[in-house]
Amino acid sequence: MAAATNSAPRDIPFATFSAANDAAVLLFELIQAKTSPPTLISSGNTIGYHISLPLSSDSSSSDGDSSDSASDSQASHSSKLVEWKIGAGASPTLADKELGLTNPDILLCAPGDTPASHRIRNYIKDFHAYITFHPTSGVLMLRTFCDRPIIYEQGDMHDNDLTLRLDEWGKGMTCVLRREHNYIRFGPYRFLFKFVTQTRQNFDRFTAYMNGVIKSDFHGLNPSRLFNFIPMPSPYHETSWNVWLHHKIPTTNVTTGVHIRTGQPVAVKKLWNRETSKTRQYVVERLKMARQSRDAQDSGILGIIDIWCSHQTSPPCLFDASNGDMLDECRYTFYSMPLAGYNFLDLPWTKLEHDMHLTYFHQTLLGLSALHEQGLIHGNIRPTSLLILANTAHTSYTTTKALSTKRAALSLSMSQVERKPSTTKLDKTKLDIWALATSWIYTFMRPPDNFKIVTERDHIQMQRQVQYRIERLSFLRRFAPLLKQMLAWEPERRPSAAEALTSTAWQPVWDEKQRREDKKKQKRKAKMQSGGAKRVRVLSPGIEDYKIIDSDLKKD
Repeated sequence: MAAATNSAPRDIPFATFSAANDAAVLLFELIQAKTSPPTLISSGNTIGYHISLPLSSDSSSSDGDSSDSASDSQASHSSKLVEWKIGAGASPTLADKELGLTNPDILLCAPGDTPASHRIRNYIKDFHAYITFHPTSGVLMLRTFCDRPIIYEQGDMHDNDLTLRLDEWGKGMTCVLRREHNYIRFGPYRFLFKFVTQTRQNFDRFTAYMNGVIKSDFHGLNPSRLFNFIPMPSPYHETSWNVWLHHKIPTTNVTTGVHIRTGQPVAVKKLWNRETSKTRQYVVERLKMARQSRDAQDSGILGIIDIWCSHQTSPPCLFDASNGDMLDECRYTFYSMPLAGYNFLDLPWTKLEHDMHLTYFHQTLLGLSALHEQGLIHGNIRPTSLLILANTAHTSYTTTKALSTKRAALSLSMSQVERKPSTTKLDKTKLDIWALATSWIYTFMRPPDNFKIVTERDHIQMQRQVQYRIERLSFLRRFAPLLKQMLAWEPERRPSAAEALTSTAWQPVWDEKQRREDKKKQKRKAKMQSGGAKRVRVLSPGIEDYKIIDSDLKKD
């Protein structure tokens, strides 16, 4: 939806898109002389578009207690309100055809077939790019949808300039507008995109609006507790490697952030190198293991996206065992991961489809098995280390359907837990099995805060409580024998992770996996029989560069 021509009282002053060099000033003055867009305002030495966030009566009355379906509908509606197209507008040829094309919200060329417009259109397409909010993190994104370059000054890693155009697949590149003052160039024309919420009242209104639109389900916190929708001034603004850092999640050692190219939420942790020097090999093995799991979504292990250090280099100094002096100078090692929505302790399990309990148990057991196959021990499994990650193909709300399209993963601990010396040689993999099983218990019953198994009598009492609870949950009855084995008092009687994966308790999980595979095969077969579709380039001044057009093979 186009920006409002006259800011209504309910609209929120949001930003300006102004000229930042002489060429851009002359361009805007020409547009103002010929078309006088109401949002293009000249004041003193500046000229530019004043952008307001248009609020409808529906979107401004968002209620955090509304139903899931209402939230989905409202978010879908609101997302259309916060998009501003940028471009030169319809060319004279298309304008003469009276196709009913509308100008972009931020018009960068005066109408008419003139030498000036021809020069401008060498650099700026009809609909060149647009600005919108990321649907999950709420940060402001710039996306191009043509191959003529846009330069975002100091927008890349290490404050290098970032060039946006179509990528090798023909998809428009994106970046986060993460500064108070964002300088953007289209050829010789330089512009300044500046955030101007101005008053505390406008800032609060904007924050409330975004909290309603994003509907984040990250641990039940409001999105504004996790993300900065509007960049903060220095020194509160910090970028590390390819992550714009935002807020620390309460009661955790996790800092939220967004990838500076994609806007995707990430979690960042840091290790103090001096503390890890004694356990360096232990930490490096786990970092590398999690890094290898980055692209294996079904591995059951929370993958690490990137690892870097205080020197802003990757691989980090921690990985170079031969360079002790460099490690002494390097204070921290950082690593980024997908930002989990929940863990096993705070997930609303009562909203979850029953079969998904077993699916999530199975996924975390897969992760533990993969870890043990590498000869590694977790050593610190707790309900809070079993994480629930959103499936990016589905809407991220806490509906039953959405919760059932996520996946579970085991977060690796980088801290080596010191245990009391034992007179017997313990199989530490069996300690992991015990810890995983006790973490699962928290999903269907809540043990007391002082829950400890010290004696065999405590153990018998715990087994009785678990059995009592499972008997009242029919969907877990088949799972009870395996859980009892994993919670055996004697470690040697507990199955290994690989053995536990062969239990018939997982039959519902296997059946569902087979059903999905059969469904995929049927879809592929149906597509082959129908002749498929041809991908055709459609020359259009709109934002859809490509469309799928079903072809009649008989007419080919």
